[in-house]
Amino acid sequence: MKGFQGLDAIDQGILHFLSLYEHLNLSDLWFEIGEAGTLGPITKEEISRRLQSLMNQGLVEQVTLEDGDIRWAFKRI
Repeated sequence: MKGFQGLDAIDQGILHFLSLYEHLNLSDLWFEIGEAGTLGPITKEEISRRLQSLMNQGLVEQVTLEDGDIRWAFKRI
């Protein structure tokens, strides 16, 4: 993710996975990060905090589905 070099490896990893999929819920994103194994152990709470920060920076968006499920998506700029 060359355009986001000011972000640390975890934030870049989150953006990478969100760019690969249309959208992911928190558990799916946490699972994908764990499966990759490159970012070390990370909690869902840490991912949630980082998603909020990335949303505040305008890089991701929160999507609420009809059933109330919350998903996260890479915000195409």
